[in-house]
Amino acid sequence: MGRESGGDLDTVASNAFYAVWVHHHLREMLGRAPVYGEDYAFDFVNYSEGLFHLVVHRGADLYLPDFPIDALVPRIRMVVISDPAAIAHLNEFSRLTTELRRWMTDYVGVLPRDIVSISNEIFLNTAKMVEHQEPEALRAGCLVVYLFYNLAYLSVADPSKGAAELIRQTVQHAVGDEFKQLKQRLLDVLEAKHKQDLMDRVMAKRYDPAVERGYLLALVRAADEDMSTKGRIDRTEELILLVVEMTACLVRGARLERALPLSEFDAKLAREMNDDLDYAGRALQRYFLELLAKADAMQPFGDEGSGVAFENLKTCLRSLAEIAAEIRTPDLPPAREGLVPIRLMLMYEATGIAVSNIEIIVRRLAGGGAFVLPDGTEHPGPEIRRVTDRDGAVEIFYRPSDPAEPYRLSATYDDLSCVYFPSDRNPNEDPAGPHIEESMDFGGAPAMDRTMKVSLDLMDRQIRFLRDHDIHIAAIDDHHPYTPAILANLEEHREQGHIGHIRLSSLPRGQEQPKEDQKCGADLIYEQYVEGKPWDNPGLRKLRDIAHVQDLALERNDLAMDLSRLIGLKHRKIDIVMTLAQNVKDLESLEGIMARFGWSKEVSSFEGMLSQVIPRTEETVGHIVLGDGDTEVSRTRILVAMSPFSDPKKGEPQVNMATAKGYLLGRKGYPADYFFYCYNFDSLQMRQANPQDDRLDLSLLAQRLGTPGDGGHRGAATCRPSLNPAFPARLFSSMNELNFLQYLGWLGARISESCGLRLLDVLPPAELDLSDQQKDFLEEIVRDSHLLELARPGSDSDRIAVLAVRAPVKSQRAPVGYLQVFHHVRKRGDIHYLIYCRPGLSSIVIQNVNDPAKRLNPGRLAKDFGWPEDGGTDMVGIASGRLNKYIKPELRWLKGDDFSRLCSLFALLFDHRTDYKVKAHSRPL
Repeated sequence: MGRESGGDLDTVASNAFYAVWVHHHLREMLGRAPVYGEDYAFDFVNYSEGLFHLVVHRGADLYLPDFPIDALVPRIRMVVISDPAAIAHLNEFSRLTTELRRWMTDYVGVLPRDIVSISNEIFLNTAKMVEHQEPEALRAGCLVVYLFYNLAYLSVADPSKGAAELIRQTVQHAVGDEFKQLKQRLLDVLEAKHKQDLMDRVMAKRYDPAVERGYLLALVRAADEDMSTKGRIDRTEELILLVVEMTACLVRGARLERALPLSEFDAKLAREMNDDLDYAGRALQRYFLELLAKADAMQPFGDEGSGVAFENLKTCLRSLAEIAAEIRTPDLPPAREGLVPIRLMLMYEATGIAVSNIEIIVRRLAGGGAFVLPDGTEHPGPEIRRVTDRDGAVEIFYRPSDPAEPYRLSATYDDLSCVYFPSDRNPNEDPAGPHIEESMDFGGAPAMDRTMKVSLDLMDRQIRFLRDHDIHIAAIDDHHPYTPAILANLEEHREQGHIGHIRLSSLPRGQEQPKEDQKCGADLIYEQYVEGKPWDNPGLRKLRDIAHVQDLALERNDLAMDLSRLIGLKHRKIDIVMTLAQNVKDLESLEGIMARFGWSKEVSSFEGMLSQVIPRTEETVGHIVLGDGDTEVSRTRILVAMSPFSDPKKGEPQVNMATAKGYLLGRKGYPADYFFYCYNFDSLQMRQANPQDDRLDLSLLAQRLGTPGDGGHRGAATCRPSLNPAFPARLFSSMNELNFLQYLGWLGARISESCGLRLLDVLPPAELDLSDQQKDFLEEIVRDSHLLELARPGSDSDRIAVLAVRAPVKSQRAPVGYLQVFHHVRKRGDIHYLIYCRPGLSSIVIQNVNDPAKRLNPGRLAKDFGWPEDGGTDMVGIASGRLNKYIKPELRWLKGDDFSRLCSLFALLFDHRTDYKVKAHSRPL
């Protein structure tokens, strides 16, 4: 079943039916009651994670219910490797986590809960760990995994008080006050403003433009990485994540000091930044030395195995302290003169395990240079093909025809997922063209052929891998639409005896069964393993029925909703499965199960906390409007909402799709034919909301917006837009209220291309529900704004009204953000463009609010309001105002008359950069 953060009632009910069958089936076989963990077990499978991790269940028969066969293909990540030393550490990390997972599986009923919890966090954070390439950070991550591997061994092998005390002290060190103090040291470094201040110094030095751009790009990238690290660390309670992120931060700081003349920018700032990094490095070293001292104070362990584990543990701590001590002197390996390195690694996204023997194609898109192999052999053609080695890696070089050649290269393994060299090229200055990423699409047969070939190869590999490790896929039962080639591949394995049986109650993608013929996963498992058997009863039959109506959205059932809420609040799904299987003996026992096991109180408490969070879904919500005519009847509305922030420190729950849909479409009444729910750019969940509108096949649309492995049903599907080769990653590094409408514009354009409907508009809902307090606050914001009236020279009628506003401070009395301001200004009808300024000018949004003629281009204006790396579209542009050298630092905070002076500067930019002149500048409006 899906991980604890996913899954639904259909999956849980399917596994409950399996548990009922297993209990009776194995009792007959064994002549005794089966033991969980010894005779049978449950594990988790995620979309596109693959099945390789199930290798820990050697000798098992594997049953897969309610899981799309297309999603069985493991998703691959292609990574550009800057330091070749990282490759060995990445592979070592995946090896150690696999070993730890196997150990945890073998001794799951014996291990202390604290060790299980910490180990589970290691598994859940694997994808975050392998995003790093700093060898020191990866090595630190490996040592932390090995540390807890040895601790887990001691907890099983040595029952002595000494071992128990060592485990207690180590766990306390990993989660207690020492951990919190270490975390604060890192946050102190990340919250310092040295890099931002150094950007000001660079702009004041008046360097050559190309030199200045290089310095600023390096500082901006470093500041963005710090912000990303802070976002991860701020809410984490996991030692491995803190250690890896802290080590990586210190390595990046050291490399930045070596790469840039920071003292030349400002000697005092450079010294302060260096001191902060040294302080953090010493704190990291001290953290592990203190734990080592506690271990050294323990008595030696008598048992040979325990003694080895104890010494291994101390060696890990010693090595971690050494990394912290030496961390400030790293450097990248020397480059080969005149050659550009192209180092790539393929890994399974979920586990980080290397993918060998896959062909990677590197193409020259612009330039006249040649490819060079590691042995010096030159390859003059426009493309080169190499197969990944046993470490999942490929290394080649590119020799430009001239040192100043504006070359452009692409690399792909499936003609869909691409990376480009150089990676920091501004798309507007790209010799291969600004739309290079959009040119890679799903439409061509060669791309799809290659993609499918890779997918089938990966499917074959994992099935053979499981078979070679004595794991037999006994059954696959599913009801989701499928790709015929995937099914044909599985059928071949079934004929060869690698799979027991395959039962699909569905049709190929693009086709839909009539509602009366549709079955859910619980239907399939109940029919085969429970129905008509001695262990069948009315309660289990009712469980099947409510799972059916819930999954296929046929009708509302209160018990189904309660169980779904229990699953959604991340109650352990295995616990729910076992409780249902062991206690549903009749109809009454099912209907009373929520109260009997305290689940009703749990859900009620959850609902109380949820009520505090769910109104935030209205803060970032918008409509994509599509149509093929001019009437309301001809229009299709997609309501899109972003999952709001919830603070786990305060016990705030995350708002899931079902809850958000019920709140926005049900309780608040926002009109929608379809509802889309975003978890940043990583996951987009889509549901049909109006049964009368069937213009969109969401299963096919998921492939268009995400990848070929995404999908679901015609009326319900999930995809990952950030993995789409056409996804504009330069525009969307993270989702927020400022770029939300811009993102909806990208989604709307892709949907329009897919379904043939015209994209008519992207905007906040006209029905946006605002409190009186919010409306009053919005009026104050507008009264405090500046109105710039532009006119085309020689024309009295061609006028444009531009409103510049200060972003409200979050701590102020009413929850108002950019979308609420946009909505309020648009409703006025007399404003054509909005300029929205955040304090500090980290972002200036230039938005077309009410100008169908698009007389100004916000994307181009963003470069003038910020710097050349900024941009956008003909509807919206986002500028980094703090990087505009003509905006003095004292103006950035928008205080008092400073905002008026800033707006005067905006007026000058309009005068010089557009065909219009500012005729009036007034305040208040």
